[in-house]
Amino acid sequence: MTYSLGTLASVYQYLKFDSGTGFFTAGNTLYQSVGGEVVATATIVSVIGRGEASGRVYLTDIVGTFQDNEVIYEASYGSELLSNTGFETAGAGGADVFANWGESASDGAIDDEGSLVHGGSHACKITQGASGNTEIYSAAITVTSGDFFLLSLWTRGDGTYSGRYDIYIDDPEGGNIDTGVTGTDYTQVNRVFQISGTTLLVYLKPADTEGAIAYFDDGSIKKITNAALANGTLQETESAVELIPDYSYKSPEIKIESKSRTRAGKLYSTKYGSYKHISFNVDYVSSATAALVNSWWETDTELLFFITSGGTTETHSVMLQGETPIGGFNAPSIEYYRGKINLETY
Repeated sequence: MTYSLGTLASVYQYLKFDSGTGFFTAGNTLYQSVGGEVVATATIVSVIGRGEASGRVYLTDIVGTFQDNEVIYEASYGSELLSNTGFETAGAGGADVFANWGESASDGAIDDEGSLVHGGSHACKITQGASGNTEIYSAAITVTSGDFFLLSLWTRGDGTYSGRYDIYIDDPEGGNIDTGVTGTDYTQVNRVFQISGTTLLVYLKPADTEGAIAYFDDGSIKKITNAALANGTLQETESAVELIPDYSYKSPEIKIESKSRTRAGKLYSTKYGSYKHISFNVDYVSSATAALVNSWWETDTELLFFITSGGTTETHSVMLQGETPIGGFNAPSIEYYRGKINLETY
């Protein structure tokens, strides 16, 4: 059995983040999307930060390459924000082809497609006019500045020109996004984005070339409830150190509770939770290890404590407690130290 102690980054790489909108959760999958394409995924090991706005997220099982200042998020979403997402409901009058969508078709055509659909029985078909301004647009959606969103849309071209969708908000921010769809099969396009305004509009249109045709169906916009911006790429720091308990190894579970006694003499106890207190003595510790462990204690560093036995590792998120952990010489030696390690989970 071996025991080791180190910063989270000694075993797991981490991403710094800011602009967070929700708490990341250990055990969940973290995604990064660039231009609508998921470029990296990983499993969240732990999150250290002061609140949800900024901090570090520690990762394992990393696939792909995380990029600087791009959105990282968990697959956790709010309610649907678009109305009539499948273009199933007709508008009340001649001005709108679809309910909850406006239109601009001075020299092009916007039609209710009844055969080339992705789901349901309707889709939107747009034929571009000479001006290149034929489009439909969603009803305005009121949002909170700084939030992150996922737009998902099924689109197809006519085999010649590419379909495309545009995202605008009141800044505007987002701009035109060319889906590159030139085939005749529906393709799902996803776009994760952050807004800095308070009103969100979605514009759908084909390529600007006269005669270009694009089909749109099953659109969706949902707020991402756990998201942030990555600050830099994956990082890691110093290695973990092995600590060999000398004697008196203890690992009790300590209750967090309060007690009160009534005038009648009854004792009531309220338990709020518990934490683990780990303590053991160490002997003949090198000066380098002693200095590193003591520095973690001095700086209140969040750590991981590993207990490995038979190929299985038990892991605890801990902080060093008590007095200077390793502070005495192993007399008569002046090269090796001894001390007592006190750890508490958090």
